[in-house]
Amino acid sequence: MAQYRINLSPHNLALGFFFIYLRFAGAADIAPPHVSVPRSAEAPVIDGSVGAGEWHGSAWIEMRSPVRDFQSSAVRAFWMPEGIYIAYTSVDKALTRGETLNGQSLHKEDVLELFIDPTGDLRQYFEIQINPQGKVYCHIHILTDEPSVTGKGRLTPEFMSRHYWAYPSPHADGIQVACRYDSAAGLWSAEGFFPVSFINRRQGAKPLNSGMVLRANFARYDWNAPLHDLARRSVFVYWSPVAPGCPHISPTRMGYLELVPGKPPSPTTTDRSLKE
Repeated sequence: MAQYRINLSPHNLALGFFFIYLRFAGAADIAPPHVSVPRSAEAPVIDGSVGAGEWHGSAWIEMRSPVRDFQSSAVRAFWMPEGIYIAYTSVDKALTRGETLNGQSLHKEDVLELFIDPTGDLRQYFEIQINPQGKVYCHIHILTDEPSVTGKGRLTPEFMSRHYWAYPSPHADGIQVACRYDSAAGLWSAEGFFPVSFINRRQGAKPLNSGMVLRANFARYDWNAPLHDLARRSVFVYWSPVAPGCPHISPTRMGYLELVPGKPPSPTTTDRSLKE
């Protein structure tokens, strides 16, 4: 307990909130990111081991944090007609895990979250949570009108009281997820396959094809202590910046995944989210 009190001194807290303000206060004024996702010639093996060979040429999606010393966290992505493939890597030598009960949301412990809307109209999108043990929890978000958002990009309370609905999703058949954790290196790696039978149910499980543009965001919650520690805090890491803790109610902040036929273009000064 003492080590957390030292880290959470008034000075450090002030600095932390200052950086969070700089990073997220104007989130709604920052254009959502755009990345080209290439089609894979061969489906990666979903075993949690993110090999350089099978993910060579994939889209590189860098996740950023307002905390300076937060270790790197990134997603790689491919598509095939039958669905989306992602790989995730994060350095974390003190994972918080294992206390969330089966059937509960995983966001109160270390977690990776994927938000995806294949149609792009933001009327229905899925939230897929993955923890370091390979557990998966899915949520469906439904909007019955054009989203109305605050200055920070969150759905307004008035809109949510009338037009926003969220439910645990009972239909997650076909999702494949595998995770590994190297405790010596502090490396958490995950791989996942998300079939059109799940993410594209609204369009009758229509196969993905080149030229489609999906809306998506990626989030990482990094907790510094177990559930029972009342002084614990989390670092929030996102691909597209949102108000901390609010990616699930910030659909207009989702970035763009453009499906392309082959290897993505090389990084440029205006698009640094792609790497070889």
